[in-house]
Amino acid sequence: MTPGELVDLVEVLPAIRAIDIKTGAKRSALAKHAAHIADEVATRFDWDFVCDTADATSVANHPDYTLKGNNQDCRDIINIRYKATSTDYYVLLCKYRPVDMDEKLSGVDSSDSDVAAWTIKGRDSSGFPIVTLVGTPGQAGDTIRYRYRRRNISTSDFPEEFAPVLQYSLVAKMAPSYGELAERELQLMVDRYAAPGGDAHPAKLDAQMKLRNQERAGYFGY
Repeated sequence: MTPGELVDLVEVLPAIRAIDIKTGAKRSALAKHAAHIADEVATRFDWDFVCDTADATSVANHPDYTLKGNNQDCRDIINIRYKATSTDYYVLLCKYRPVDMDEKLSGVDSSDSDVAAWTIKGRDSSGFPIVTLVGTPGQAGDTIRYRYRRRNISTSDFPEEFAPVLQYSLVAKMAPSYGELAERELQLMVDRYAAPGGDAHPAKLDAQMKLRNQERAGYFGY
């Protein structure tokens, strides 16, 4: 569904027709809101059609990498896997917050180990994420495979069954009473896409951080 088709669909609804502004101004407002609806819905869940996977190549002794995606469309990183040229398999790297990485690397030479973790460093001038790998790659040519969320999502990228979600989300922009209905439609779709496959998904915790947490617990709050 294109943004124009979405506006056509919503413009004739009673809730929108009842808004007392000129038709031209009303359609213009709907068109502006429609441009943001797809982005808002896209960020509410890791929909399969919003995510993609791309590869980057390591540079010897270089820890920082700007990840732009396959089509200059990388919004943010979900996870990173690393494959050295000497191996036939990928290793899923742990992700840390910058403050957690500071603690993990306290007193440690980050270049004197295999690549095992990453943290977000910031963004470049175009808004693409910059990540730091730890330990620092010791050779060039290794594969950095990252799963990411795409940016610049359009309503045309959504499957047809998302029509009610997009429709009521747009209506709610101009008729707030539809907000609850829009949220319900969105949650129904989230539940559908998040349906479990029967597997457990325990949260992973770094061994060193687990030890530090246990040490802190021994102080009983002091």
